[in-house]
Amino acid sequence: MAYTYEVVANPATNSGYYDDKVRDVVGVEEYHDGKADKISGIEVKDEKTCVLHFKEMRPEMEFVNSGYIIGKVMPYHYLKDVPFDKLVASDKLQKDPLFYGPFKIKNMVKGESIEWVPNKYYGGKKPNLSKITIEMVDPGHAAAAMQANKYDVLLNEGPSVYSKMKKMSQYVVLGKKEQFYAYVGFKVGHFKNGVNVMDRKTPVQDRALRQAMGYALNMDQITKKFGHGLEYRANTIVPDAFGRYNDHKQKGYPLDLKKANKLLDKAGYKMQKDGYRTLPNGKPFTLRLLAPASSSSSGNRTSVEMYLQQWKKIGVRVKLKNDRLQEFNSYIEQLTNDGKGYDVWLSAWTVTSAPTASIAGTYLPNNPYNLGHFVTKENTKLVESLSSKEAFNTDYQIKQFYKWQAYMNKEAYIVPRYFEYETYVFNKKLTNVSLDPTKSQTLWEDIAFTK
Repeated sequence: MAYTYEVVANPATNSGYYDDKVRDVVGVEEYHDGKADKISGIEVKDEKTCVLHFKEMRPEMEFVNSGYIIGKVMPYHYLKDVPFDKLVASDKLQKDPLFYGPFKIKNMVKGESIEWVPNKYYGGKKPNLSKITIEMVDPGHAAAAMQANKYDVLLNEGPSVYSKMKKMSQYVVLGKKEQFYAYVGFKVGHFKNGVNVMDRKTPVQDRALRQAMGYALNMDQITKKFGHGLEYRANTIVPDAFGRYNDHKQKGYPLDLKKANKLLDKAGYKMQKDGYRTLPNGKPFTLRLLAPASSSSSGNRTSVEMYLQQWKKIGVRVKLKNDRLQEFNSYIEQLTNDGKGYDVWLSAWTVTSAPTASIAGTYLPNNPYNLGHFVTKENTKLVESLSSKEAFNTDYQIKQFYKWQAYMNKEAYIVPRYFEYETYVFNKKLTNVSLDPTKSQTLWEDIAFTK
């Protein structure tokens, strides 16, 4: 464990895991800056016991995958002779890595397939299968390949494939609510010198306009048409997969054109003969939407047109940036590097750890993934309260989290769109299959064909 932290914290590795959470371990920053040879806050008791000393304990540490404890361990005995600046490109990682799971890689064709065989050094029980071959398959061809019995398992199925597969009798589809939320974002600033600055001159600085655009959307209709039963309208940006951390009393933005028009009328947006409104100062305006071309309902041109049509119903003219959906890599580049020429965007996040930190924490002033760049004193105060000493009391933390969700819905810098189910397809000839968290950790050693 100590070696793993040294790899992450050593500047020569340029590790993406080196973040504020890792720096919370005593001595990590001194080691990173070359002021110490070892990390003083990591105490190795014996071969099976390691004690981490943190500068400050935080409530979200109780969540698995919160990032405060690195979840993967690197084999010191195997890698200790490799210099840190050579580690990433070394053969020991790129060609002959060690595995501590039930299977190890035998053959790999980059971007196409991986062949796994049992790992004789695995500490658990011997796997039931003699080989697992994983192949990448285009979503457009997945259903046909499964119908032809080419595969026994389909991971990360997705709504469009699910709609074609759910009636195939040779398979069973398992699903669960995903820790995921899709949203509409409004760009009100930029990221400069490590801080978000809310200074962009754009109509979407107006809360009334943001709220009206939220109420204009018919997410129940969109998810029904494009979600194939796996998507449903979100009430906040906290996935209900997190149970009571989602404030179920919040309604979010259900379709309400009357309310949307009333908000705009009251704020001074005058409707013109062409069916579009002017700004309160009388000037016409057009908003630009950034959206990716993808297989999701956010990247489907027909569904995106439904967003534009709904906004037209309240007199708000919105056009796609450059009049087209963006190639996905270009879209990500624009989002994360403060791209120009758009006011609104469609996106989604998958949440892998503590919702208080990984969702609310995203919208702090210094977070580069606060992609709308909104900054308010009230938001910062609420978010920071979620990681305070008082927040070790779960009831207090959830109460504050509810206040934050209500605040986010009211301010509408980020408008919730939908949540979804994640589904996995298994051949009915397979047994010992479960998505139960207590069993999924050993899925690949347990799974077997029925005799």
